[in-house]
Amino acid sequence: MTDDLKTSEQSSQNASPAASDFMNPGPSNANMIYILYLVGLVFGLTALIGVVVAYVNRPKVSDWVQSHYIFQIHTFWKGLLFGIAGLLTLPLMNLGMVVLIIAAIWIIVRCVKGMSYISAKQAHPDPTTWLLG
Repeated sequence: MTDDLKTSEQSSQNASPAASDFMNPGPSNANMIYILYLVGLVFGLTALIGVVVAYVNRPKVSDWVQSHYIFQIHTFWKGLLFGIAGLLTLPLMNLGMVVLIIAAIWIIVRCVKGMSYISAKQAHPDPTTWLLG
């Protein structure tokens, strides 16, 4: 019986090496957070999960990956600020809708640029910027 248990543990460890990369702090995890932010444009909860993961993993990685976590944290809070501003201004002649659309485009561009820096294994050049990055 113990041999069966060992075999099942080994097969479960070998079955998902890619999944474990996403769970460990590092480039794959930071890339996953960008994806969570993009999905968060439709399902807001995933963006919240992404920012929590970024806060938890930020001190555990090398400087170049840490720059992405910092960029992601700033993207979340600034995007939330833009989203709240858009919702508050919705009654004002649909100004809020314009703000929400611009905020969504801003988030998409920041995530795509961040993912391109990760794929090139580069640090984010200015993780605290308000601009597109």
